[in-house]
Amino acid sequence: MYIKIKTINGLCVWVTSLLLLTKAMVLFIKGVRLIIGDQFLISQKIVGIINYLFIMWTQTVLIKILKKNYN
Repeated sequence: MYIKIKTINGLCVWVTSLLLLTKAMVLFIKGVRLIIGDQFLISQKIVGIINYLFIMWTQTVLIKILKKNYN
């Protein structure tokens, strides 16, 4: 039981760090957009969609791993 909790905590830390990394990337792209101008507006929306899809993907992977651990 302790090992399962430890792996779940490790996974949560991993997922959180990935989400923080994507947040940092989005903030970086927003900064670049401010420098260049509104040409980046469309690409920022694409990045937002990719970010959303990535978050959904990590959630589904985490749910699958948690189901594997408890079954």
